[in-house]
Amino acid sequence: MGNNVDIEYELDLNDVVQYQSYFLTNYPAYKRLRLLLRIIIPIGIVALITTIISALLGGINNGITLFIGLLELFVVIYSIFFPKIIQMILMKSNNRIFSQKPNALIGKHQVSINADGFNDINETGQSTIRWNGISWLGCNDQYLFLQLTGSSFFILPKRAFSGEANFKKFVETVKSYYEKNKVKK
Repeated sequence: MGNNVDIEYELDLNDVVQYQSYFLTNYPAYKRLRLLLRIIIPIGIVALITTIISALLGGINNGITLFIGLLELFVVIYSIFFPKIIQMILMKSNNRIFSQKPNALIGKHQVSINADGFNDINETGQSTIRWNGISWLGCNDQYLFLQLTGSSFFILPKRAFSGEANFKKFVETVKSYYEKNKVKK
């Protein structure tokens, strides 16, 4: 692809749900959190059972044992319901995003990329993002996702391209620009 790449496409609610699903599965912080929850839940359950057995056999001798037992119970319950909590937060966020009219995310987009960054024109206006303004880049077989700072993101669907080869070439171009300009942490 040359110096300037221009594409046009339209996004709908399904595209946003695909992004959120991909993000929660692949974003490094969420990957670490899921691993941690896989460790905490079994340890918490064992610790809770141990505390309950100890309390039943010897009674609750002091407030510390009771506090530790309640804390373990809270950790186990929170860990089990954490995915539902995230889902509720996303639903609330989606309702807020999609109730705004006009909406910068849903609808038609004209995107242009070059070595400096990318430009998105939609029904709310125009935004220009420099490559160093992207905090994370993700890709699957149907989408390229660009996570900006905070909760802003861009979705670039494969269907906007005339073929698989053009999509792959576009993804490689974006990855190249992103890697060259990525802010070192």
